This record gives sequence, C-alpha cells and structure tokens, in this order.
Amino acid sequence: MDDANDEAALRLSRCDAAELLKEGLEFAKRGRQDDAVGVYESLIEGFAASTDILTREQVAWAFQNRAVALAELGRINDAVSASDDLIVTYSSDTDTRLLRRLAHGLLLKSRLLRDSGDTTGAISAYSDLIRRFHTTDESELRVLVSDALVNRGDLLDISGRSDDALASYEELARLFGDDSNATTRQNVASGMANKIGVLQRLGRAADALDVSDALITRYGDESPDELREYVRHALLYRAVALEALGRRREAYKAYGDLLRNDGVDAKDNEAASYARARLNALQAGNN
Repeated sequence: MDDANDEAALRLSRCDAAELLKEGLEFAKRGRQDDAVGVYESLIEGFAASTDILTREQVAWAFQNRAVALAELGRINDAVSASDDLIVTYSSDTDTRLLRRLAHGLLLKSRLLRDSGDTTGAISAYSDLIRRFHTTDESELRVLVSDALVNRGDLLDISGRSDDALASYEELARLFGDDSNATTRQNVASGMANKIGVLQRLGRAADALDVSDALITRYGDESPDELREYVRHALLYRAVALEALGRRREAYKAYGDLLRNDGVDAKDNEAASYARARLNALQAGNN
C-alpha cells in the first residue's frame, strides 16, 4: 500500500510541476513576463528538493525560462543571476536532460553578457560551455558547443585577439567539420568564413586562400541558402586573395566564377559589383 501511495504522490507531484511550467509558458506567450517569472519561481521553490528526475527536469526548465523572461523585461543583471542559479544548481549533474538545460543556461548567460557589452565575461561563459561539453556525443549539446565556438571566435576577434579567434574557429572545424546536423554545419561554415576574414585582414593571403578553397570544397554543392551564402563569400575571398598574391589570371577567373555562381546577382549585389569592378580593372591592366 505504501508503494502505491508513493507512486500516486509522485505522479501528482509531476503533474503539479508540469502544470506550473505550462502556466508560466502561457503567461510568457501573452507577454505577461512578470507573471511568468512569479510562476517559475513558485515552481522552483516548491519542487527544488525533489529527487524525481522528471520533476527535476521541470524545475530546470523553470530556471531557464525565468532567466529568459527576466531578459525580456530588460532586467539583464537579474537574468544573468538567474542563469547563474541554473548553472550552479546543475553543474554536478550527469543526466543528459539536465545537462541540456545547463548548457542552455551557459549559452544564455554568454549572450546576455555579450549584448550588455561585457565581452570578457561573455568570452569566459562561452569558454566554460566549451570546456564542459566539447567531447560530448549528444546532438543538441554539440549544436550548442559549435554555436559557442563561433561566437567566442567573433568576440575574440573584436577584442583584438586575432590569434585566439583563429584558434577558436580552428577548434570548431576540428571538432565539428564532419557533423551532419544542419545547424552545426552552418556554424562551421560561419566560422570558416570569419576565419578567412581575419586572415585577410592580417595580410595572410595564402592562408586565406587555403581556407576559402576548403570552404568551397566542403559546401560548394550544398543546397541550403545559408550555406550557399558562405560559399559566395568564400568565392569572393578567394579572388581577392589570388589578386593579393599577384596571381592575376587566376583572380580574373575567380571573379568570373563568383558572378556565375547561382543567385549572386540577386542575393549579393555588393560582392557582384566589386567582382565586376575588379574584372574590368584586371582586364584593363589596372591594379
């Protein structure tokens, strides 16, 4: 009888937590973020001591959603603190469902700090996420790590740490270059394109050419528009690098390849205009 009573109590507890989470989501959907925060806090307070994994997952969602709702209210410092609450609460857990919430909390904290101008703090939070999960095989966590790597690279570059930025982009390609997930592949392509831009700015035209060729080879036959856009940029970077290396005939052909690339006239007029101008200049024998 005790076992039956315990099971009934457990089912009721799970239902109560799920109902509170649903209520909070409904408030948030209607733009009533203050009410949503209150409901999430009630869920956390009422069920934080639970040892049932399904209930703990509901609590973890409440932690995450509370941070999101606070950010929506413009209470950024409170949102960062709420993210920290989530991170501290689940840092020692091993269950994948809870680790996903932990990773989302780290990513949210990173973005909040980035958007509020705390670049150093954001880089640290991205690095924490990467350190914890870079060896994971779990698909959702891998997407989050790839997102953290490309964004960390961008922030390092903005901070003037070009070598560290390049290392972050290289780690992204090394860990996820063969990943089949669409979002992860887009992050890898973004990291490669950003790496080319850094190399061009540093005057490393030969290295920029190598990465451009690698991006085109890897994604040149891809159909999603997001990936094709990175290929277009790589085609432009490739032509610019060839011209910088004094390989004018190859550069001329590369600019032509860019213009012939499907959709470039409609989707990248700036690149197309630049390519036409360089073709005309090269044809006329100008620099």
